[in-house]
Amino acid sequence: MSALLARLHAAGIRVKADGEDLVVRPQAPLTEDQLAYLRRHKPQLIAELRRADEVRSRLLAHLAVDPELVRAFEVVDPDSDPVRVAVAIRGVGSCELLIRQERWDPVEFLRLIHEQRAVS
Repeated sequence: MSALLARLHAAGIRVKADGEDLVVRPQAPLTEDQLAYLRRHKPQLIAELRRADEVRSRLLAHLAVDPELVRAFEVVDPDSDPVRVAVAIRGVGSCELLIRQERWDPVEFLRLIHEQRAVS
């Protein structure tokens, strides 16, 4: 999740892209500042939402191809801070994790994924 989407999420505002439109689902009525933020960042938000959908689609395709596969993940942006990791779990859902660069350890991440697989 980008900083733009994280800010909206923290304010209780959910958005999704519908073509060139943003579908906005706020928990409370939007303020003028929030509306201005959405208008100002609309192109970036739509691009970010599309990117996230593409990653999610790739992960779900991996799960669809291999019925034995329970989890799929992709390190979306390993050089960013935070590092962005998308995860899909069969029958559960998908998400994007943000891990501070100073804490990111790909070997540890794989170990944790493997341990969780053993528990399931």
